[in-house]
Amino acid sequence: MSLSQRRIDMWLWLAAALLAYLAYKWLSTQVEELTVPPPAPQARHAPDFFLHEFNLTLMDADGVPRHRLVATHMLHYDDDDTSELEAPRLTVWRPQRAPWDISAERGWVSAGGDTVLLQEAVHMQRRAERGETTLDVRTRDLTVYPRREQAVTESPVIINDPRGVIKAVGMRADLHEGRLELLAEVQGTYAAP
Repeated sequence: MSLSQRRIDMWLWLAAALLAYLAYKWLSTQVEELTVPPPAPQARHAPDFFLHEFNLTLMDADGVPRHRLVATHMLHYDDDDTSELEAPRLTVWRPQRAPWDISAERGWVSAGGDTVLLQEAVHMQRRAERGETTLDVRTRDLTVYPRREQAVTESPVIINDPRGVIKAVGMRADLHEGRLELLAEVQGTYAAP
């Protein structure tokens, strides 16, 4: 066999090996595409129902009202079981004491109703009763935990009562006991009795 014939044979073997390799890569890509499952469809965050002018009252085991949530409009989302509210008003009753009334421009309720986020122009008021003075609290965003009867905010807070005005940044409220804890930058002005 001549030298030129060996070169031709070598090039033919190299070409055949290259074609075999390319065919292998193409087939493995095709098999991989067939075996990889398509991505699962994303759940749409779209409302599954809405309520207009609704009123929800939660009661304790004895049938005594504990909380009431009222809003002009509610959208419920099935994918995460949350709700969005327009003009929500939340009332938290306290045994033997004046209730808290809390309102806002917008709201959001978590799945199960454990958390209520009240947003924009939040107005929180404890009614006057049996020697208590009316307490008026204004803030921007307030997270309420109705079952625990607690509320928190990191936003600026303004508290008005007949004795004066208190300003602060951040607040924790124990709605059952009626205690407010101001977290930072507390300033107050009191009128002399």
